[in-house]
Amino acid sequence: MLVCSLHLQRTRFTCLPVVFAFLCTGLLSHEANAIDPAEAATAWFDKVLSGEVVLTAQPSGTDASEAPHLELSTNSQEAASEFAVTLWQAYRDAATTQGWQQQIPQPSRVGRTTSSGQSAPSTPPTQSIDIIEMESSDGQRMPCCLLQKGDKPPNGWPLFICMHGGGKYFGKEKLTDPHGWMVNSREFTTQIALARKVYQPDGMYFVPRMADDNRGRWFHQHNLELFQRLIRGCILFYDVDPNRVYITGISQGGYGTGHLAPLLADRFAAASPMAGGAEVVYENLRNLPFRSEIGEHDTMYRRIELAQKTHEKLEELHQSDPGGYSHLLSIQKGKGHGIDYSPVPNWLSEHTRNPYPQRVVWRCHEKDGFYNPHFYWLSVTEVPSSGYYHIIAEIDRETQTIEINAHQNPGGKAEEGDITANQPLSSTDLVVHLNDQLLDLDEPFVIKVNGQVQFSGIRARTPSTMARNLAIRGDLNYAFPVDIVLKLHETPQAEPAH
Repeated sequence: MLVCSLHLQRTRFTCLPVVFAFLCTGLLSHEANAIDPAEAATAWFDKVLSGEVVLTAQPSGTDASEAPHLELSTNSQEAASEFAVTLWQAYRDAATTQGWQQQIPQPSRVGRTTSSGQSAPSTPPTQSIDIIEMESSDGQRMPCCLLQKGDKPPNGWPLFICMHGGGKYFGKEKLTDPHGWMVNSREFTTQIALARKVYQPDGMYFVPRMADDNRGRWFHQHNLELFQRLIRGCILFYDVDPNRVYITGISQGGYGTGHLAPLLADRFAAASPMAGGAEVVYENLRNLPFRSEIGEHDTMYRRIELAQKTHEKLEELHQSDPGGYSHLLSIQKGKGHGIDYSPVPNWLSEHTRNPYPQRVVWRCHEKDGFYNPHFYWLSVTEVPSSGYYHIIAEIDRETQTIEINAHQNPGGKAEEGDITANQPLSSTDLVVHLNDQLLDLDEPFVIKVNGQVQFSGIRARTPSTMARNLAIRGDLNYAFPVDIVLKLHETPQAEPAH
């Protein structure tokens, strides 16, 4: 399944009837009657966010009917950067019109936590914690709250996603109330208390409760949908820094962290499971710092054994790729399943996401029927029908070259460490998203896939591409002005310089 907006569904991009016209802010239209660019952009986002216009993974520009014709007045980094400000405000205005802010919890202010565990005065705290239910597109209801602690840093709030322990109800009969298992309710309350009184860094803390105790796992699609909605909404309305979003969890929440961090690694700045160990897709953690916090005697369900295995694998990967795979295994001596959770948020908060890593290692794999079609500056237009894709891409800015190794394994299971993806990737087109942080877009560049040149030339920056990528990714860092579609089953051709 393909994520194109906030819903986990495959969609198609229809013809857009809105005419864009861009004036002195850096944009031009071929239409005689010019309109304000901010208003035009807002109108387009309104249609996208309402579902009137839907998007596929195939970028605009491959079909002239898919998007309005937009051009920068000057094909420059400065013009693109200037337009990004207008674009973000238009996106925010459209999201406000669509009522997105009402779909996420309001922040509840709590006192700052010091190293001694005492609550120090900050912004006056709210009298109570506001708990709401977020509802997914398939009707799953997730109780949750958002806590705001301390003072906002200059670049915006860090956001900590904190998943509780517990898990799946194993009674003989199915619960009639999906929130009826007292274990998950207790662990939810405990996680709120930890976020209020134990976790020290200033920031926003999102604490969700399991949406369905009969299913009881954090990797289900409804959680993916709601977590991504929460992240987008907090960036839009609460000034969360998109480069400082963290994920952590205790016990079952630790398992969830191990599953979700590799799947959505491009969303997070760091990840840390606590009191949990599981098989994970290690390779995807190349650019995501990963810490496991676990007790020395936490042997049930092989937790410490699996945590140790994870970090052995990460160390092997780090040795072969020293620029990546930052990781830490912290074993608390004498402890079992109950450990000190306070070190983890401090460690998480030390990290900032780099949305444009020079090297990307991506195993496009499935979790509860969901494949993430985007990963940093790469996308696929079709996710695997089975198995996984294995893609390694590296940029050399000095030579203006991108080298990609792309393969597929229709029968492989990524979590089991199967690395036999030896068929050249042909089941999908591959999209390379570019900006001036990755390459000098004023100069020609070359993209090779499996040793063969797939693109050679220059591609102009376009605001329609920026708008489209922002609508899909919900993150201005990923509003790339250039998309190169590599049709891997076709004969590549060089493009002339524009």
